[in-house]
Amino acid sequence: MESKATSKPYLQLAVWVTIVAFYAISTVTIHSRDFENSFSKKFPHNIPALKIWMIGVDKAYQSRGLGKKLMATIFTKAIESAKNTGCVGIILDAVQNRISFYESLGFVPLANTNPDGSLPMFISLAEISEAITQK
Repeated sequence: MESKATSKPYLQLAVWVTIVAFYAISTVTIHSRDFENSFSKKFPHNIPALKIWMIGVDKAYQSRGLGKKLMATIFTKAIESAKNTGCVGIILDAVQNRISFYESLGFVPLANTNPDGSLPMFISLAEISEAITQK
């Protein structure tokens, strides 16, 4: 999957000097051929999206819901970004032991795994908006 962008790191939930959680996102363009599912018919050839390049929670703070809170923040930023960039969703490369977490949030696999073993995944802004509306 080709994408060119410069990521913008965000720091959130810092406790004193310890970085508890972080993420880095940027807008990218992906090609509809990267979708091996029904999404490819819904979008033009070049699709603007928000990419999560990095996301993490310090091991000492895991299993406290911080990952979901980070994702909620990213979902909100994606909706705000769409107003200016036209992005239609969020993509990320999920490591194998986190795929089920992203699936629980609504992400679906885009294609086969990457050479490093990560799986490209996508969620549309329509799905994010619908989930937010249902709360």
